[in-house]
Amino acid sequence: MKYKKFSKSSKIWLKRNSINKNVLISKEKKLVSRSWFKIHEINLKSNIFKNNMNIIDLGSSPGGWSKYASKYIKNKGNIISCDINNMKFTNNIIFYKGNLLNKKFLKLFLKKISIYNIDVLMSDMSPNISGNKCVDNCNIINLLNLSFKICKKIFLKNGIYIVKAFEGTYLNKYIKILKDFFINVKIYKLKSSYNSSRELFIVGKGTIR
Repeated sequence: MKYKKFSKSSKIWLKRNSINKNVLISKEKKLVSRSWFKIHEINLKSNIFKNNMNIIDLGSSPGGWSKYASKYIKNKGNIISCDINNMKFTNNIIFYKGNLLNKKFLKLFLKKISIYNIDVLMSDMSPNISGNKCVDNCNIINLLNLSFKICKKIFLKNGIYIVKAFEGTYLNKYIKILKDFFINVKIYKLKSSYNSSRELFIVGKGTIR
């Protein structure tokens, strides 16, 4: 495989992805994306998905998490997915395209999902990385705060919150906020993530309030 048209950093990323075990398996099994393996690993650790659940999936494109959850909830559950990009979806997935940072779209989205009793909110949202650490951290925090804001508005007492975060100076403060809201909070560094990645995943279960 040749990478003549790409920058040096892009060549490294492409080469790493071309030989990544999960990428190869996802292609072989025709899975939506590598993210399928991440939510699978989280589910094995925390036993999240059940029949008839109503699930919100933020940052859902290309659809790996939604597709994974759909096999558990079956026909009586619903997955309401949202992303700024298009995604493929099946019969029990409802998809809304838009930017949740836009207040008008957020208000519309919250209205649409208000008819459901939500059991799980999962967020794989992440910003475009600029390379400016200060800007990137600010954008990450904004998305974390956004997903938690939605979480607080919609959750039942026994709701489950799954969110992607990144190691950084803000993280301890964010985890403390979650521990003040949830009965149980777990933090996972996944095997299916790259060793060099700062990403980790947080699972909160059962609201205190």
